Amino acid sequence: MVRAILILLIVAGLALFAVQNAATVIPLVVLGQPIIALPLSVWILGAIAAGGIT
Repeated sequence: MVRAILILLIVAGLALFAVQNAATVIPLVVLGQPIIALPLSVWILGAIAAGGIT
């Protein structure tokens, strides 16, 4: 039961973080060329997910 509540709190926190940072769009620049522009929250959550996987 405690584990389910902890997971729910983490997911709610990540969702709140994503909603608050959805307006700030930052482009990915590789070798001086902008490739793709995504919200800041997507970049940060993607980095956290990549770190969690490894």
